[in-house]
Amino acid sequence: MYETLWSEPGAYSYGTRLSTASDREVLETVRGMAGVVFLITTYFVTFKMISNGEHLERESEAILSAATPRTLAVSDMLTLTAYSIRLLGAPVLIGAVSFGLGSGSVFPMIAVIAASSILVLTVVALVYPSILAARLLTDTVLQTRRKRSFVTVPLVLLMFVMFLEFRQSISLLSTMPIGWYADIALLAHLDEASITNALLALFSGPVAAGLSLLVVGRIGNRLWLTDRVQRSDPTLSNRRRFRGARGLERIISCPVFAAVLMNWMRISRQPRVFLYGGLVVVLTGGAGITAVREFPASAPLIVAIYGAVAVGVGATLNPLGNEGPALTAALTTRRGGEILLTGYALSAAIPGGLLVGIATLGTAVTVGTSLLTQSLLTVLGGVLGFLSPFISIGIGTALPKFSGTDPTDSAAVEIPRLEAVLVFLFSLVVIGVPAAFGLYDAGTRGELSFALLAGPIATVLLGSAIGWASFRYGVAAIGDLEITS
Repeated sequence: MYETLWSEPGAYSYGTRLSTASDREVLETVRGMAGVVFLITTYFVTFKMISNGEHLERESEAILSAATPRTLAVSDMLTLTAYSIRLLGAPVLIGAVSFGLGSGSVFPMIAVIAASSILVLTVVALVYPSILAARLLTDTVLQTRRKRSFVTVPLVLLMFVMFLEFRQSISLLSTMPIGWYADIALLAHLDEASITNALLALFSGPVAAGLSLLVVGRIGNRLWLTDRVQRSDPTLSNRRRFRGARGLERIISCPVFAAVLMNWMRISRQPRVFLYGGLVVVLTGGAGITAVREFPASAPLIVAIYGAVAVGVGATLNPLGNEGPALTAALTTRRGGEILLTGYALSAAIPGGLLVGIATLGTAVTVGTSLLTQSLLTVLGGVLGFLSPFISIGIGTALPKFSGTDPTDSAAVEIPRLEAVLVFLFSLVVIGVPAAFGLYDAGTRGELSFALLAGPIATVLLGSAIGWASFRYGVAAIGDLEITS
C-alpha cells in the first residue's frame, strides 16, 4: 500500500541497502535523498522570506535606527537558519535514526545529521541574498505592493510545480551537485563515495556564508536605506474593480456584502495568500501525483480535493488573526461576528466553487470519462470548492493565530496555524473517501454502478454536514468573544 502511494521507500529501507546492495546503488539513492532535502529546505526558506518580507519592511526603519543593514541582514539569516533547523530537525533526526538502524551502525546516523546541518547552512546562505536581490529588483521596477505580488506569486507557484516534479525523481537528483552531501555521510562507509564531492559539499556552507555576508550588506543598503518614490496602492478605486459583484449585493445583505468586498480588496492587495495553498500542494502533492499515475481515472477527484484545499487554506483558515485590530470593532456591532465570518466564507466560496468546478470538468474531459461521470465530478468539484471555506472557518476560529498580527495593520493576511492546516486537510480527506470508493468501484467494474452515484452524493452530503457544523461552531465561538469583549 505504501509503495503504491509513494514511489520511493523510506530511510530505513535505504539504510538496509548499505549491507545488501551494491555501493553504487546505495550512493545514488542517498544522493537522491540529499537532493530532496536540499529542495525542501530551499522551498521553506524561500516561502518564509516571502511571507515575512512585508513585516520586515515595516520594522526595518525602527531596527536600522540602532543597527546597520548588514547587522539586520545577518540577524535575519540566523533567524531563517534557526527556523529551518526547527522545522526540519525532527524529520531529519527521525530519518537519520532510521537510516542508522537500517545500516546497523551509529556512524552513518551521525554523518547524516552533520551533512544535513551543512546543507541547511548552505541553502540559507545561497537563498537569502538571492531573494533579497530579487526584492530589490521588484521594488525598483514594480513600485506598488500589489504589482509586486502579482508578479512574484506566479513565479513562486511555478517553482512549486518544478519542485513537485524534481522531488519525485531521486535518480535525477542523484546526478546533481545538490546530492553531494550524501558523500559526506557515506565517505567512511562506501568506497564509491567521492572524497572530492564530500570536500566540496563540506566547505560549501562556510564559503557560501562568507560570500553572503559580503553582499547582503550592500543589497540591504539599497533596499532599506535608499529613498524611492512609492506610488500608493489604490484604495477607493478597488471598489471599481469589483463592479461585477454588484449583483451579489442584491442577493445577500449589505453588511455581509461589505465583508465580502473587504476580503476581496485585502486579497487583491496581498495576493501572496495564494502561496499558502501552494505550500500545502507541495507538501502533499507527491501522493496525489503518484495516485494519478497509478489510477488515471482518479485525476478529476484529486484535482477537486486539491482545489478545495487551495481555496480553504487561504484567509478563511485564520479569520480572527487576519482581522487584527479591526476585530474588536467588528465585535461591537450587532451580530458583527456572524457577519464577519459569513463574509469571509462567501468571499472564498463563490470564486472557489466556480474555479474548482471548471478545473475538475477540464480534468474529467481530458481523462476521457463518460458524460454522466463528468457531470457528477463537475458538481462534486464545485460543491467541494464552495464548502471548503465554511469548513475552514470553524477550524480557523477554534485554532486562531495572533502571534504574527501587526497591531497597526488590519489589511494583512496572516499564515494560519499548522494545527489548523492539518485538521482541515484531514477533514477534506474524510469527505472525499465516499467519492473515491465510488470511482474505484466504477473503474473496476467498467460499468455504471450504484456506488458511482452514491459515492459523490455521500461526499456532498457529508461535506455539507461538516461545513454547516464547522460554520455554526465558528459563529458560536465568535459569539462568546462578543460577550467577553
